[in-house]
Amino acid sequence: MHHQLPNSVVPVATHDGCVALSYRCLSTTAERTHDEVSCHTTTWFRQLCNQIASGYVSYGLLAKAQTISFVFGLIASLTLMGFLSPVEGAEDLVFLKNGDRVSGHIHTMEDDQLEIATSFAGTIKIGWKEIQRILSVESLSLTFHEGTQIPQGIGARDGDRLIIHELSVDGPISFADIKTIGISNLYQRGNIALGGNNASGNSNTHALNLSVGYTLRNERHRLITSGQFTRGEANGQLSAENGSGTARYDYLLTRQVFLSGQQLWEADRFQNLTTRSTTNIAVGYDFYDYLTRSLSIGAGPGLVYEKFTTDSATLSPAIGWFADWRQDVLDGRATLFHNHHGAQDLILRNSTRIEARQGIRVKVYGAISLNLEYDLRFNSTPTPGKHTVDSALIFGVSYGFERMSPRSISVDRDSNRP
Repeated sequence: MHHQLPNSVVPVATHDGCVALSYRCLSTTAERTHDEVSCHTTTWFRQLCNQIASGYVSYGLLAKAQTISFVFGLIASLTLMGFLSPVEGAEDLVFLKNGDRVSGHIHTMEDDQLEIATSFAGTIKIGWKEIQRILSVESLSLTFHEGTQIPQGIGARDGDRLIIHELSVDGPISFADIKTIGISNLYQRGNIALGGNNASGNSNTHALNLSVGYTLRNERHRLITSGQFTRGEANGQLSAENGSGTARYDYLLTRQVFLSGQQLWEADRFQNLTTRSTTNIAVGYDFYDYLTRSLSIGAGPGLVYEKFTTDSATLSPAIGWFADWRQDVLDGRATLFHNHHGAQDLILRNSTRIEARQGIRVKVYGAISLNLEYDLRFNSTPTPGKHTVDSALIFGVSYGFERMSPRSISVDRDSNRP
């Protein structure tokens, strides 16, 4: 029984179609003719460019810029998803020793029976000893019988599991050593930490720091979000109140190269900063991205919107960059980390801004860890009377989780791609 993989058709949206769609939306909303819309758009866009060059942007122009940016960004994102989304319908292949081939979606293997869902016979089971070779679209998660020496340099390790895409009786892994097979797909990792300090005596100081982080990824897509809030008092007076949040989406072009879009929001009462919004697009590079360790960097152009209580709102082009590093040590009982992002304004303030978080998390019980973290924020051109550097040493406790969910997207532990 030979069952070929079905041909998959991927709908393609052209750039012309995207432009036409965006133009129709704008002209319908404005209810203007082609010439009127073009003239109006050219006028306000020229004004926006002139004000960006001077560094000061009126609220009306900024609102229009943000609206148009959102519309085009949404259309571009949807178009990108249409172009780059994984092809539906791809199937796993199981080659049998008698020459037959079965296509479908592998569910699991246990008790020497491989379970696979097929389009021609529903879910069937195949004797493990009848199989010659397996090719899987998604990662196979293997466990082994006790005492088995897992081959080195093959696939990716996930604790006592081995993550691979292909198996063969002629390969380096003995079928007799395999105990079970599952599907490792959607990968999630999250962490929430609470810390601070309390001192009394000649001075009474209290500080509270809350931070959260979440990563969701598959073979081509990665979403990273984080947030942080700090509040402190000294001798009954408010001495610190600031917060920040980041959302980053990565599309992996190859095993290590990715395109990235990032949005950063910041506010700091004691820097007179009402809001700072930084939008970046970047090209990034994964030196490695494992469950136990990861290192990635990226850089690209962006826009920075700032509003201080002491000054008018500004909008400036900038160059932004980021670096993320994480390393498990002591057999996974502790994790070192460093998260860094920065921006260099190209107009007006010519500011250099850097925010970095680094530290260690040590597991004490299950998912509970003790945290030691050092946070640093640098601004080369602070408002008058303010320091260029803010830093904080934070002690606290955190809760973290890490899981792979079945049948969605695959993630390796020790290889550069899921």
